Amino acid sequence: MKTIDNKFEIGEECYTYARENLAIICPICKGTKKIFYNSYEIPCKQCDDSGKIVGKQTVVAPHKVRIRRIIANIWNDAITIKYKIDAVDDYINVRNRGESSLFKTLEECEQKCKEINQGESSAAF
Repeated sequence: MKTIDNKFEIGEECYTYARENLAIICPICKGTKKIFYNSYEIPCKQCDDSGKIVGKQTVVAPHKVRIRRIIANIWNDAITIKYKIDAVDDYINVRNRGESSLFKTLEECEQKCKEINQGESSAAF
């Protein structure tokens, strides 16, 4: 009989990382979403009235998730554990994660994000 030593339990909240497009403050309106022209206040067309310009460059950022389901695959000598997750605070387009991309604390996840964004480590999506 095989025993599975999983790192997380169903219903437990933990942290993972996900890719996000890098957004900068609009240089035209300085994030105010409006500009003044001939004494009139008009919406900024550069940022489409959002105050930020979203670029094509991506970074990984930490997100809080909840474990919904645990899936274990057992082969001859190898056991892999995957987790089905749901986002807690905000929407992320991530549903499946391995143990290497889930973290108990926010600090651990932020450290991994920093390593990935600086190119010191690779991301396991």
